Amino acid sequence: MDELEIVIEPGVVPKGTFDPKSLDAPAGAAAPSVRASSKGPVVPLGEKTRLGQPAVKREPQPAALVASDLRSSSDDVAALAAVDRAASAPLPPRPASADGPSAAAQPAEARAQEFFDTDLDSPVASVLALLKLLVYVAFMGLVLFVIYIWLSNRRADTVAEEGSTQPETALVTEPETTEPETTDPAETTEPETTEPETTDPAETTEPETTEPETTDPAETTEPETTEPERDPQLARDAAEAADQLALDALRVLVSEAQTGGRVGVEEDSPGLVAEVEGLRAAAMSALKAGDYAAARQALQALLEKSPRDADATFRLGLVGHREGDWEAAEASYQRATELAPDDPRPLNNLALIALQRKDTARAKEHLAAARRRAPHDPDVLTNLARLSEDPDEALALYAQALEARPDHGPARLGRARLRAARGDYPGAHGDLEVLLAEGAPYRAQALDTLGVLARRQGDLVGAEKLHREAAQSTPPAPEARVHLGLVLIDTQRAREAATLLEGEVKRHPTSAQAWLALGIARTRLADDSPPLLYEAKTAYERSLELDDANWATHHNYALCAERFGNYLFAMQQYERAIELQPDEGAPYANLARLLHRGGQGEKALKLLERGQTQVPQDPELAYQRAYLLAELGRNIEARDSLRRFIELAPADDPRLPEAHRGLGGDGG
Repeated sequence: MDELEIVIEPGVVPKGTFDPKSLDAPAGAAAPSVRASSKGPVVPLGEKTRLGQPAVKREPQPAALVASDLRSSSDDVAALAAVDRAASAPLPPRPASADGPSAAAQPAEARAQEFFDTDLDSPVASVLALLKLLVYVAFMGLVLFVIYIWLSNRRADTVAEEGSTQPETALVTEPETTEPETTDPAETTEPETTEPETTDPAETTEPETTEPETTDPAETTEPETTEPERDPQLARDAAEAADQLALDALRVLVSEAQTGGRVGVEEDSPGLVAEVEGLRAAAMSALKAGDYAAARQALQALLEKSPRDADATFRLGLVGHREGDWEAAEASYQRATELAPDDPRPLNNLALIALQRKDTARAKEHLAAARRRAPHDPDVLTNLARLSEDPDEALALYAQALEARPDHGPARLGRARLRAARGDYPGAHGDLEVLLAEGAPYRAQALDTLGVLARRQGDLVGAEKLHREAAQSTPPAPEARVHLGLVLIDTQRAREAATLLEGEVKRHPTSAQAWLALGIARTRLADDSPPLLYEAKTAYERSLELDDANWATHHNYALCAERFGNYLFAMQQYERAIELQPDEGAPYANLARLLHRGGQGEKALKLLERGQTQVPQDPELAYQRAYLLAELGRNIEARDSLRRFIELAPADDPRLPEAHRGLGGDGG
């Protein structure tokens, strides 16, 4: 199965702002004020941020003066005495003008000078003073409000002029992804993503703008100001800078929509986001091309610029996973789970590493944790279904995955195979036809699975055709050649099958299924060439090294051991096969046969009865039980079991005539 990718975190906006009006200032003007940012110092465009700038050097100051340093003279004392006398003299009364107007008759201008000289000892005077104060405050508030409105209009007009070239915000949607094949839970693939096209800021044309009308200075209390002429070059630079900032922010959103990981980049310098996303795109392309060295180099460079980038950390683990460096992959995946607490992908791939280490319990723990993070993630649900030991639970998990995403190929393919294994051929055909109709990348796997169904139903010609088509598809189904080899063995072409499978194990030396099929082919050829039996034994052992949990490998290895005469070892392998797959009848039948030959008839009979309980529709168990009961003198039970065999056996079973003769015509 291939690696599964999810989308998690919301957008990350580059930090830091600058004053667009700084771009319109004439040459030589003072630097405009800068709006502070909680993320760090911000400077106008074109200036450099200097952290820790040293303070202005100041000249050393002399030490503080003390009393002993003060010097006096007689002249100084006389002067100070004259000042003291002047200060202590009483204030003269205010002279009244004989011919001047009275206070009531003074004009408003004169009274305004004495606005606050009111005698506060009188209550009426106090009220009047308070009213005057309120009127004054109201008047000043009105003046300040008018000034604020005028300045707001000026600021809005300026922003409209300088921001007219910024592109409109587009709705960023998650791109379509090609779902990975998840045939084997031990492998994962990264979904292919389509990079959205972005517009080059240099090609953006600045639309025409209309100069805003200015308020007549005569109508406000603000003095008249002269607007400096706009520099065309500065205007173009401002437009390009604004477009670049908007484009960098958009790239962050697009990257998160495609990769599903928290980007974690903050815009500490212009172009940082674009540089990081360029490295991310290069790493993804290298991963798809299988150039893991280039992918690692790009991801390491990205993490140097953005150490907390969860998506890059996850992909670095993916590189190690693809190269077989499980320790490095596990470390990166674990780090990614800490950086992105809601991302299920690292936990999913940690489960795959646990499976490669044959730690199924640990793999289930990781997948359960991934499901808690993303309860409806179809990839996690599909992997849980494949590890489930309960077919009903697995079918329910597949159904949930398809409910969350009806076009999820791995879930539909997994459900089809499970339905086929349970004998639900119509249901399996229904799922496979959906995959064929969609023309999805799972078409080859669907053809291959249809071939398996045809072989089980006895249509070897149709099975061979389907497997060949699946093997010749682009890309081919992973196990199509192995299944084709089994069909060739069934059609008595073991030599052709062995040649095909020898080439397959060279192409895929870690395929346990290919080694198993090669062992079966060599066992068949050993009838004419006994030395090939040793090569068959080697193939089975190699298959068990790769996958010790396949009941069919243990069963065929036991048959090979019987050919060598090692019956005790063969019995152990049959028991292991029954332990791994209690719902298959062949290991019960073969183990019972060896027990019978060893003089343990009663034990063999109990084993067959146990097998019939597990696999009641298996005709082989009924056949062997019938003749074993006959040998034990239990003829009535033997005849009943023989009738059961006749009911279950296919019409072309060569043992049917003998069974009818054993019944003496009864039940024939």
